[in-house]
Amino acid sequence: AINYIPRQPRRDLSLTEGLFVAGTMHTYQLGLNTTGPLSDRAAYQIGAIGTQSGGYVADGALRRLAVASGFVFDVTPTLALRLAFDGTWNEPARYWGTPLNDGRIDDRFRERNYNVSDSVIYWADYWLRLGADWRPTPGVTVRNELYYLNTDRRWKDVETYELRPTTFDVLRTSYIEILHDEDQIGNRLDARLDGTIGDRKYRLLAGFDVNHIRFRRTSNRPFDGESTVNAFTPVPGLFINITGTRPEFDSRTTQVAFFSEGLLHLTSNLKFLSGVRVDHIDFSRDDILRPANSFDTTFTPLTWRVGSVFDITRTVALYGQITRGVDPLDSLITLPASQRTFKLTTGLQYEMGLKAQFFEGRAQATLAGFSIEKKNLVTPNPANPTQPIQVGKQSSYGMELALGVTPIPQVTIDANLTVLNARFDDLSEEDGTGALVSRNGNQPVDVPEFTANLFVVYRPVSAWRLGAGVRHVGERFADTANTVREPPYTLLDAFISYAPASFVDFTLRGRNLTNASPAIASYGPSQFILGPPRAVELSTSFRF
Repeated sequence: AINYIPRQPRRDLSLTEGLFVAGTMHTYQLGLNTTGPLSDRAAYQIGAIGTQSGGYVADGALRRLAVASGFVFDVTPTLALRLAFDGTWNEPARYWGTPLNDGRIDDRFRERNYNVSDSVIYWADYWLRLGADWRPTPGVTVRNELYYLNTDRRWKDVETYELRPTTFDVLRTSYIEILHDEDQIGNRLDARLDGTIGDRKYRLLAGFDVNHIRFRRTSNRPFDGESTVNAFTPVPGLFINITGTRPEFDSRTTQVAFFSEGLLHLTSNLKFLSGVRVDHIDFSRDDILRPANSFDTTFTPLTWRVGSVFDITRTVALYGQITRGVDPLDSLITLPASQRTFKLTTGLQYEMGLKAQFFEGRAQATLAGFSIEKKNLVTPNPANPTQPIQVGKQSSYGMELALGVTPIPQVTIDANLTVLNARFDDLSEEDGTGALVSRNGNQPVDVPEFTANLFVVYRPVSAWRLGAGVRHVGERFADTANTVREPPYTLLDAFISYAPASFVDFTLRGRNLTNASPAIASYGPSQFILGPPRAVELSTSFRF
């Protein structure tokens, strides 16, 4: 997912949409959404979608429910009020990966799950927003949104597995129980001005965001406990809680941010854009178990970007951009005492690219080159490897190519690829014996240096669509020493869709048709999270 954009109430028509999906692994999905005007000044939208599946590993069932709703009311022709509520309830698959056999995926364990029988993974999010849009003049728009977010999360399971190949037992460690209780309230106000300087158009946006987060973590740290089960016929057993689960710490985070961005047409074919944001973050941690580790700290990060777009011709544009960003070292609201004096991780990205249309608008292409550098990473102290210090650095540079072509009206082809070189520039780690080993030049964990995708859709007649796609992910590594290799994989998907009328369609979809065993991520160097096997689903959607 690149971005989450909630549906908005529609004022122009009343519309009800539905979706039903049934597939392999006892997978079902049901969704319904309705929107429309309530009067000439008000409109609404409400929708819900639920999913359940038996999963692709033993005891790997999942359930999800999402609700989204919105209401808009025009107080005056220039002032509109918005009220929205979204909620999600998730019980994902209680699966943390498959242990490796001598560093390799063993398909005999593909459907095994080594979690305990009373494991729990659950989270729920509730998001309430009240907003206003005011347009005092044609070139001025003022927006304000007051929002509240509540999040409740729980993990209770054993998450680390290591295969003992001589006995084919699996050693299970990291009996983890963690609960998160989080509330966030905030307000965002911005104003946008569209106008001209002489005959040059410009757009300027400025505003501020203030929010406060209250967070409590409860856990059974240090997550002790271990057990063994047979690799082929594991008896799940029950959760081991040696330390006991109790409140660990509370944190409070108050953030005030001011931001501005602008776009100026310098000439008829040259545009300049820029943006800046400054934050003031007050963080306070009250350690319940170790009061001496309580602390307060403040961060004032500055981020910015500058760029330009030059229209070489009517169908070819050259663009460039420089961006500075910041990241918390892990999660800001869980910052530990050992990192209280650390700076935020900083990143600098350079990008230049070319966008073009050709074949009389039937083809579009983007070619881009980029360079990214991140500093202030955490690495062990050479004098004391058990103590982290902040000197690390990693970087990547590469190229992206995307192409979309409609060679004939019935066929659409989309392809893209990314080639990059990612590496640690400054990173040392303790090797288990107390000695420090340099990881400089190694590839960061779970980062592929080559990815490619190809999708083709064919519409022989207006009611029918047929499509297929190939997705390829290159080699990655599961450890910073680059000794545990995550093999490349290629997945084949296909679909056929039939729309007998404008208000209904049916789609038969197949995923991973070659039944590959992709390692989509690592969970430590001894286990991989495997992707789903071959799956087929039939869906129908309707609207009226």
